[in-house]
Amino acid sequence: MVRLACRAVLISVLVLLGGTAPASANASSASDPHGLTVKEVDLAGVRAEALADLPASAPLPNEDNAVGALQASQDTAPTPAPSPSESTIPVPTTSASAMPEQAPAPRTEQPAPDVLTTQMSTSPFTVFGVTWDPGPQDVVIRYRVRESGTWSDWQATGASDAVPDANRAEAADATTRGGTDPIVASHADGVQIWAQASSGKVTGVKVVLIDPGTRPADTAPPALTIANASTRSMTTRQAAVTSAVLRQASATIRTVAAPPQPAIVSRAGWGADESMRTCEPDFSTTMVSAAVHHTASANTYAPEDVPAIIRGFYAYHTRPEADGGRGWCDIGYNFLVDRFGRIFEGRAGGITSTVVGVHTGGFNSRTIGIAAIGDFSTDPVPAALTESLSQLIAWKFSIHHIVAGATVQMVSGGGASKYPVGTVVEFQTIYAHRDAQLTACPGQSLYDLLPAIRARVAELSNESVTYSPVGYIDSIAVTAKGIRVAGWAFDPETTASIQLEVTIDGTASQLLADQDRADVGAMFPSIGSRHGFSGAVAGGGGRH
Repeated sequence: MVRLACRAVLISVLVLLGGTAPASANASSASDPHGLTVKEVDLAGVRAEALADLPASAPLPNEDNAVGALQASQDTAPTPAPSPSESTIPVPTTSASAMPEQAPAPRTEQPAPDVLTTQMSTSPFTVFGVTWDPGPQDVVIRYRVRESGTWSDWQATGASDAVPDANRAEAADATTRGGTDPIVASHADGVQIWAQASSGKVTGVKVVLIDPGTRPADTAPPALTIANASTRSMTTRQAAVTSAVLRQASATIRTVAAPPQPAIVSRAGWGADESMRTCEPDFSTTMVSAAVHHTASANTYAPEDVPAIIRGFYAYHTRPEADGGRGWCDIGYNFLVDRFGRIFEGRAGGITSTVVGVHTGGFNSRTIGIAAIGDFSTDPVPAALTESLSQLIAWKFSIHHIVAGATVQMVSGGGASKYPVGTVVEFQTIYAHRDAQLTACPGQSLYDLLPAIRARVAELSNESVTYSPVGYIDSIAVTAKGIRVAGWAFDPETTASIQLEVTIDGTASQLLADQDRADVGAMFPSIGSRHGFSGAVAGGGGRH
């Protein structure tokens, strides 16, 4: 059974290069009134004079994806699901454990570039990314940047495995090219790119250089305000039921409070240009887990740098693939947390809702994607970041009725996951990106803290989740006039029927769970059988 959202139950739905040619062949740029500038440079060929710049041994990414890790996961491959859909998701259990993946073993590689530029002087940029034509295997992008007049050492990154799930609408427009995750370079004005594949040849390389510009709020840490005023009604309803009176066998009475919403910087707070978003939000019918990531970017940023860094991520994620971006319709993560412990709203759609992001290929839906800004492969994780991660997850778990420290079975949606579409996989309800894909993300330092984070989230939210009403959504169907929903729900403290709210575009309708359900009565004889619900909710045509 799936736990629903307290006494007021919220159901969120969605209706409806080769040769020796110069390395910079073409460039294009775009800017907005706030100073965001995006410049694309097409790269091709190997500049012979730059070969002397290469080290004797090619550096490897921290996120190196070794074939051996995939083979190890296949040794215990789960059985395929008969039909990959959200309606077949089993209920979380507390018996089994997830299947953690250790970081892949390092390998060595000799310099043999498919594309190599000279040291290129550029206009200033803070975030950049590299994309390429599909086909070559194990592409590694090495790069150097010039910051404050000094060129960095060579660094390396692999292909990002964050792509839309194959069974989501967004996948149709954003899976044709390979690309890196966004890379942070603090106020750089020069870059050198080296692209190399283990098999095949890297072609069609584009580097996108992003200067996020400045906003008045960037001069000081942005105000920690509640994100999305349109979601406050849900937050208010949630708060109204967080102090549930619980009757014990001894007839004593106590209260259990759900964790409060932590301070969250809204999209407006970090300066999201909503005209860059090209879609309406996509929603899952439920959330069952949280995936923890890191952005694998520098840890030396200042507080005032963070809004611009996120705007840079946003610009790279939403730029069309043909222009060197990832081609997504919005920023990929649902939330981001910086090293100072500040939480930022990511993908649009409402911080209390079930928005589907692009962060954990195969498992983007039904999962809350949270990225720690920084690289925690070896660097320690700041205590403020760890606590904010825990508080954010605990608050979201209280809304979606997810138990920390439990496991959940999910069905892979394909995409870039190491599990083929339709595979049933068991995860911890708080799992690491590496559990779903061949990556070292969220870095070993943060990965090692996940047991402590699960324990902290359980401390903050499990008791309130356990004592909240329970239920199951049997079906959600589109009708000529709106949405028909059916299922069951009850409050374990009483045999009386409870009221549910179904909200479409902010308009709430009431359903009473008072229909006879013999199966529910058989499962829970102490509360009786009259706890079913079924009804239609009005809604016009289009997306909701």
